[in-house]
Amino acid sequence: MAKKYGETQRRIIAFVHEYKVDPENNGFSPTYREIADELECALSTAYNTVQRIVARNRPGRPCELDLDDKGRIVVPNFKGEIVKPDEKKLRQSLEHL
Repeated sequence: MAKKYGETQRRIIAFVHEYKVDPENNGFSPTYREIADELECALSTAYNTVQRIVARNRPGRPCELDLDDKGRIVVPNFKGEIVKPDEKKLRQSLEHL
C-alpha cells in the first residue's frame, strides 16, 4: 500500500490545483517561488517537495503533479476547466492524499 502524502506535500498539491482553476491565472501552474511564498517556506523546500511528489509517479498509481519537458509543474489530466472551486468540495477531493 502506498504511503500517504505528508502535510507539506498535501498543501502543495492543494495549492497547485487551486491556482490552476483560478480564472486570474488562465490555467497556468504556479512557479516554485509562488509555492514557497504561499507555504511560507524556503524556495528549496518547495522545489524539493515538488520533486518528491513527482518521483512518486508510477504506472497504475494516480498522478497528482508532474513536470513538462521544460520542468514546469503540470497537473496531469487537467481538462482546462477554469472555475472558482467550492472550498469544501476541493478539500474533500484532496482528502485521499
